Amino acid sequence: MSASVRTNQWLSVVGWRGLFRDRPIIPLVGLLAVLILAIELADPGIVGPEWAGVIVRASVPLAILGGCQTLAMLAGGIDLSVAAVA
Repeated sequence: MSASVRTNQWLSVVGWRGLFRDRPIIPLVGLLAVLILAIELADPGIVGPEWAGVIVRASVPLAILGGCQTLAMLAGGIDLSVAAVA
């Protein structure tokens, strides 16, 4: 396959669908970058190392609870008590 055919494949709708389907982390990282840029444009100077630390510290408990809820559902039952703990 030549380079021009490979480039045209990624410019097509099928190529973009494949990107979203096969590598979902790429569009999610792009969306995160757009959201961070929007926050910075809305309030200049807010995005920095301290802001990133606060965001990570606030999101870790939610990620742990989400992982536990996913494992509970994969194990065969839906455990709603995790939502009561949060």
